[in-house]
Amino acid sequence: MRSLILGFLVPVLAAKYQLVEGESSSDDAVTRIAFGSCNKQNFPQPLWPDIVTTRPDIWIWLGDAIYADYRNLANPVTRFSSLPIPDIQAKYAVQKEHTGYQELVSSVKGVLGVWDDHDFGINDGDHTYVNKSLVQQIFLDFLDEGQDSNRRKREGLYGAWSFGDATKQQKLTVILLDNRYFNGEEGDILGSAQWGWLADTIDKHSDSQLFLVGAGLQILPTDRPAGESFNRVGNSRSRLLQLLQDKGIAQRVVLLSGDVHFGELTCVNLPGQDRPLVEITSSGLSHAWGSGVHYWPVSFLTNSLLLPLLPARYHVQSPTPATYGDLNFGLISVDWQGEEVKLELVGAGGVAVLRAVDHLAAAEHALILSAAAIAETKIHFTTPM
Repeated sequence: MRSLILGFLVPVLAAKYQLVEGESSSDDAVTRIAFGSCNKQNFPQPLWPDIVTTRPDIWIWLGDAIYADYRNLANPVTRFSSLPIPDIQAKYAVQKEHTGYQELVSSVKGVLGVWDDHDFGINDGDHTYVNKSLVQQIFLDFLDEGQDSNRRKREGLYGAWSFGDATKQQKLTVILLDNRYFNGEEGDILGSAQWGWLADTIDKHSDSQLFLVGAGLQILPTDRPAGESFNRVGNSRSRLLQLLQDKGIAQRVVLLSGDVHFGELTCVNLPGQDRPLVEITSSGLSHAWGSGVHYWPVSFLTNSLLLPLLPARYHVQSPTPATYGDLNFGLISVDWQGEEVKLELVGAGGVAVLRAVDHLAAAEHALILSAAAIAETKIHFTTPM
């Protein structure tokens, strides 16, 4: 089993990719991608130095980069209310100017992102949110996305970017899905325009050796007693999984998600596939179930008592835990020569707390999971679709 050695010298300013949504952004192979979600702009953000130390090529926001709403218990439906546009702009500005985040932006070659509910503008927000088109432009300003970007011109923040040379077996395509702008409008989570775009995008980049498909909400689990997910809006989950199979790329996909305020590794066996489809959820850059600084004693109770009771039907079958309740970010390392993809959830101090190793072209797929200081163990997948 190959190990990827992480360096500890961080360049002051990285050469930047020319990020063009829908097109190739670089012929250079991407070898390391970091991602995360759930970040309150006014909370301490201790993980940025650890993220910089891993030297990612790309950083991906997977929702809730800021919190642009406020808790309002008088609202019986969402328990939150939205803020005026100037206030939302100010909150994005606070995060953009955060010293730790600026160090990351300077050190990576590109920043990508999609929103979830709080940076969209309202808790559990959907297609009815009146300011969604205005906040879309504010979000793209936050990412410094060019004025000629496709995402400036269409409704919704969905997008795709490719990196590396397919002829060298090194092409990576990142697809980010918008689970807010059209949510509920047509009885599902993405809407007809985004479904059509997704099918066309997969066809366009079908020569990719690896696809990272990310969204703000979790995709695979169907066994949770509460909370949002693709499974809770029409047939969105099953339609997405079927599309990945019909397009012949399910064997080359890793799913990314956020939202839930803990980290998790889940998977399903899809019919006719010889490897499971894996989802890595990273949630909790500034606050998580176990971050008691802000939510004690609730955080202690949820992390110590409730998280271990979380339904685990979709967890990787292993003696080690498949969830992590404290602050975390995700890290994906690709060894193109060894055809190996390492998925990690990383906690404070840069310690990998959950790890999986996947193989791009193995005859017999093997996925390996470990917790910190626990030996890696082969896993057998028995989870049904």
